[in-house]
Formats: sequence, C-alpha cells, structure tokens
Amino acid sequence: MWVLSAQIAAAWMLFAVAAPRQRDVPRETLIKGEYTNAKYLYRVKIPPGISAVRSAAPAPNHGFGIVPSQSRPDKMWVTGEYDAAFAGCTQAAALQQADGLRDECHLAILSNEPSKLSTLDAREIVMRGNNGPGKVSFARFRVAYRPLPRGSVGIVYSLGLLAESEKGATGLTEIFERIANSFRLESLAGGTRSRP
Repeated sequence: MWVLSAQIAAAWMLFAVAAPRQRDVPRETLIKGEYTNAKYLYRVKIPPGISAVRSAAPAPNHGFGIVPSQSRPDKMWVTGEYDAAFAGCTQAAALQQADGLRDECHLAILSNEPSKLSTLDAREIVMRGNNGPGKVSFARFRVAYRPLPRGSVGIVYSLGLLAESEKGATGLTEIFERIANSFRLESLAGGTRSRP
C-alpha cells in the first residue's frame, strides 16, 4: 500500500484547487526576495523577477511554490517539515518522494545521486515519464534530512520541480539551482546561520 509522503502532500497543497474563497480572505501570500521559515529552520533567496506563493494563514507554512505559467503543468516547490513519515534519513525520505511521484505522475527514476543542500547531505533524483502534452513528464528534486535533538523526529527539506518536459524545464532548472545554492539552515538555537 502506498502512502503519499508528507513532503509531496505539502507540495501538492501549494498547488491544489482550493475550496470556494470566502469574501476578503486571501488564499495565498505572495513572496519575493528572501524567505525565512522559522518553524522549519531554513531560508532561501527567491531570484529577482520571480514571485512565489504560499498558503495564507491559518494554513500551515511549510514553504512555497512557484508556478511560472497557468497554461502549463510546470511548477516548483521548496518545503520543510517534520519527518511525519518516519523516513529517518535522507535516502529514505528521497525515495518516499520518488514513490509518490511514480504513483501520482507515472514517472520512473533516471538517477539518484548524492548532493548537498546547504551543509546537509542530500539526494537529487531525476524522474521521467511519457505522459504527453499538458501533463507532467519530468521531475527533479533534492531532499535532505536534518536530525534534531534526541527524542525528536527530524526535518525533511525538499526542493523540486515538475515540468511537461525536460527541455521545457530549462527556465525552472535555472531557478532551482539559484534557490538551491541560496538555501541556508537556521540554527537550532536560533542564532548562528549556516555558511555557504
């Protein structure tokens, strides 16, 4: 039995069609420039000219999404959240995401390589399918696991993109790299930040 990973669920929530809107209650918060997530202890820089959105309060704030075009299925996400699926390590968390995308988007893993996300060891997975026009056929994501003090579940960070094709993902790939390179961890103590 397949269970959608918490990270993929959070990413899908960023792009889901919401219930009818209540008057004067925003569904999304626009983000530009630097984004800091104090709960999940990370920050990134959104490149100039790019707008990201996250669910408006009172929805949980795990991260944000970027949707460059409403006419294409292309999208990108950056999330952090507690390891509710109890992956316990980077490789397991990355494979949970791959399993979710395999089932949801009919994609297969092309590569699963070691990478970095700030100072954390990460896995970068590339997936591809042949789903036709207007459907997601390419995914690239980087996942890292951050252990927390004894007795706590860790935090899983995910940065990814979905696109109609690998060739069509060129613009998102550049944004992906810029955001991944700007990703920094906040200190558990709330003081010192990680260095590049």
